[in-house]
Amino acid sequence: MNLDERTIARYDTENMLKLLVEFPSQCREAYQIGLSVDLPKSYRYAQNIVISGMGGSAIGGDLIRCALSRYATVPIIVNRHYSIPEFVNEGTLFVGSSYSGNTEESLEAFRKAMEAKAMCMAITSDGELEKIARERSLPVMKIPSGMPPRCALGYTFIPVLTVICRLGFAPNFNLKDELDEAISILEDMSQELGPQNPDNLSIQIAEKIRDKIPIFYVSQDFEVVYVRWKGQMSENGKSLAYGNCFPEMNHNEIEGWRHPVELLDKLHVILIRDKFDHPRVQRRMEITRELIESYPDGITEIRSRGKGILARLLSLIYIGDFVSLYLAVLNEENPTPVERIGVLKSRLAE
Repeated sequence: MNLDERTIARYDTENMLKLLVEFPSQCREAYQIGLSVDLPKSYRYAQNIVISGMGGSAIGGDLIRCALSRYATVPIIVNRHYSIPEFVNEGTLFVGSSYSGNTEESLEAFRKAMEAKAMCMAITSDGELEKIARERSLPVMKIPSGMPPRCALGYTFIPVLTVICRLGFAPNFNLKDELDEAISILEDMSQELGPQNPDNLSIQIAEKIRDKIPIFYVSQDFEVVYVRWKGQMSENGKSLAYGNCFPEMNHNEIEGWRHPVELLDKLHVILIRDKFDHPRVQRRMEITRELIESYPDGITEIRSRGKGILARLLSLIYIGDFVSLYLAVLNEENPTPVERIGVLKSRLAE
């Protein structure tokens, strides 16, 4: 199939391509949202941070956790559940994240955090979460509505990151410089990865994993990247995908590359690398590739771009977002609807 703009438009009827191309400008606008929210002074004294959400509303928390892993002065936890950790109390900064504002798991967790007297705030476009927060005069990061939550990553990630930095929980992290570099690189990539460039990396990867199950391997420091890639292949590409992290996979999963023999050549490995990966992790990746390369359909390596952690994380995620769009088209699917998720929610509501 020729992945030109006409072919993409035939399946991408709700124009997810446009949202992907506009992601750099979304990031720029999201930063201003994070700067504009009023924050109680008491929030500066939090002893831990919990970011609670599901799906596309939670991945921003994962990005923050990875980006600030070596900068944050307090623990940052991502919560994906109806319940909340027992340690949540008046010393916790609790961020309820729900793009729609009506995610049932997120709403229940937010109510429990308020009962625990945590310092709560919300990030949402609308819905019950905004209503609850405003009724209690809690800070609300109001983000634009009208897009699939997974396409609002800039909006659900950058305002919370900005607030955490404004509150002083990452004093040695230069957010402005990090964002400027990341957005500049993303702007270049938005053209490079578009369908007007038929030889671009995302199209090449989509063609390689069509009718295959991709396995994403990445350093533990970049765990969020494989989580995002896996989710995007499922939601957009309507295709199963899996992943794991180094060095953990070397302590178990590497032995699994033996059986079932008839399945292994239906797998394609995407080895996701960063130039600042721990030297021993880099060596583990090289040895692992040598040990398993005769089993899968193939192994493709991709590398991050930029110097700062935000540029490196977002450049890898951006490649994967485009891959998932092209994979949907190759699978003759519309990437936007999530029919089974909708059916599940309807049946739960009954």
